[in-house]
Amino acid sequence: MSFLDFLRRQKKPSASIAKDRLQLILINERGEEPIKEYLLLTRYSAKRVAEGEMLSLQDIEDILRIKLIGVIPESESVLQASNQGLPAIHLRDTDVAAAYQDVVSRYLGEELPLRFTEYEKPGLFKRLFGGK
Repeated sequence: MSFLDFLRRQKKPSASIAKDRLQLILINERGEEPIKEYLLLTRYSAKRVAEGEMLSLQDIEDILRIKLIGVIPESESVLQASNQGLPAIHLRDTDVAAAYQDVVSRYLGEELPLRFTEYEKPGLFKRLFGGK
């Protein structure tokens, strides 16, 4: 499936993503020096992928044909950081901050496995007594 086919299938395609991707395609077609491009997937929910509500990482990579550099999990801590005027990477002990640190490390050449990509079904106690 081509990128344009992907956009046609979307209910609300992101205009900024489409515009950026098309600019990169035009640059490559003109023979200009290629731009290194990486995909940073934000607000990723492994639960929604498992339930079929969101495309999988592999599907996204196949459609966009861009190397995945990181996955930032969907989290309320991003909203809290925004309300406090802090970059999410500065929030201590959060999955989001750890994910952004991983992205920076990968960009600098470190080989790290992707985290926060698998859904762990809550156990019996968590379902009964709640908790995050």
